Amino acid sequence: MIRSRLAAAKRIGFVGLGSMGSGMAANLVAKLAAGKPEGQALLFDRSGVAVQRVVAEAAAVAEAAVDLPQLAAKCDIVFLCLPEGGVVLDAVRTMSPTLREGALVVDSSTTSPAVAQKAAQQLGQRGVGFLDAPVTGAPARAAAGTLTSMVGGSEKHLEAARPFLGTFATKILHMGEVGNGQLAKALNNCLYNVSCAAMAEMLPFALRAGLPMPAFVDAVTSGTGQSFGFNQWASLVLQREFEAPKHGFPMGAAFKDLETLVAAASAEGLPVPPVVAATLATYQRALAMGLGEEHKGAMVKVWEAQLGVCCSGTEAEQKK
Repeated sequence: MIRSRLAAAKRIGFVGLGSMGSGMAANLVAKLAAGKPEGQALLFDRSGVAVQRVVAEAAAVAEAAVDLPQLAAKCDIVFLCLPEGGVVLDAVRTMSPTLREGALVVDSSTTSPAVAQKAAQQLGQRGVGFLDAPVTGAPARAAAGTLTSMVGGSEKHLEAARPFLGTFATKILHMGEVGNGQLAKALNNCLYNVSCAAMAEMLPFALRAGLPMPAFVDAVTSGTGQSFGFNQWASLVLQREFEAPKHGFPMGAAFKDLETLVAAASAEGLPVPPVVAATLATYQRALAMGLGEEHKGAMVKVWEAQLGVCCSGTEAEQKK
């Protein structure tokens, strides 16, 4: 029943039009308006302004939902893009009574394997399918429709969702059972965290050793030492620009990825990998310094304080 119903899915719900979801929903609606794939969209967010902005671009195929129960009752597939796991589970509980048997919920939020498994269990009791399909690529790629999606769940549910996932993700990777999408996303983000922590160590060390900051940053970002974390944050560090969410996701809210890795290691009876353990230590020190509301580049302040330097692009600031 699930397969036959989803094969002809025409009404697609999208919940959560924040920094990532707004671009994803806009691309979904734009592709539906072009008939690739065919369908209608029903959107919901606590910010009515965000919803109306997307609806205004393609009113023929998109409308705003009054609330989550209404959206759930009308849709065959519902995408979620919400801030954290608790909000996802609240949304699932709210939608469950009105979701129709054979519907599918696709969670593109970044949560944890445990949250994904709990959501799948709750929905499964009502005959509703579930995929955890977190995305990576940051808001710019969400707006461009070029995200990567890591998907956990059954092949048949993925094939039903694929045409709609493909409206905002150019790479869709099946990671196995429910929860594995979230695990893959967490490990990806931990590799990113490692590169951020490495940048945070290396810039103060280079300055203390006498290297000029702008030239050193230029050398690394154009050389073999470059990484996503270094390239993302080093120039902002020199400008002393640490504001989030203006420049990036707040460090405190992003710590959940390392927690997921620690939990996964514990479940497998393994130690936390040593490079990640060092990253975890730097990250925790940054949070203890009260930097949780700043972006990950602010980890540099841990090592600036330890080495007694300031990694600014100007010599006067470096001597403060």
